[in-house]
Amino acid sequence: MTEALRPPRAAIGGSIGGSIVRPAAIPTAAVAGRRPEARRPDHLGVLLGISAAAYAVSLAGVTGLQSAADQAVAGGTAPVAAAIASARTTHDTLERQVAAADDRLVKLGATYAETASRLSAYQDRVDALASSVATLEGTTLKLPTRISLPSAPRIPSVSVAAPKPAAHATTGASGAKP
Repeated sequence: MTEALRPPRAAIGGSIGGSIVRPAAIPTAAVAGRRPEARRPDHLGVLLGISAAAYAVSLAGVTGLQSAADQAVAGGTAPVAAAIASARTTHDTLERQVAAADDRLVKLGATYAETASRLSAYQDRVDALASSVATLEGTTLKLPTRISLPSAPRIPSVSVAAPKPAAHATTGASGAKP
């Protein structure tokens, strides 16, 4: 690798075609009073670019594989998701039915309480009626069991037959002309 950075041997004092070439005095940066110019490592930039491109390609490949795996998992969980959606719908329907049953139960409780209060009022009336019946029963026991009533006189019936009036009327409803 370092040989690529060195100048060719012929330029340093090698022989070209049998003659020896001596290098002329090459002024160096130190001789000229300047610092030597730093070489840029261009090959490192190229290497970094190639590495980044390879990493991007590998990330794209992994992303594609992961996407395919995610689709396979999603395809496998579709029946489960459908069952969950169905269960959610059934649960919501059941919840509405329970709420409606609860409302009916509350109304039924109110109706029962109203009926119980009416029944109590009817019971009070029945008790008052029973008391009246007991009073009347006591009074009726004091009455004699038999009373002889005089017989009713017989009145003969008279029947008088009145003559029927003659009627010669017709209506137009029967279709006959008067």
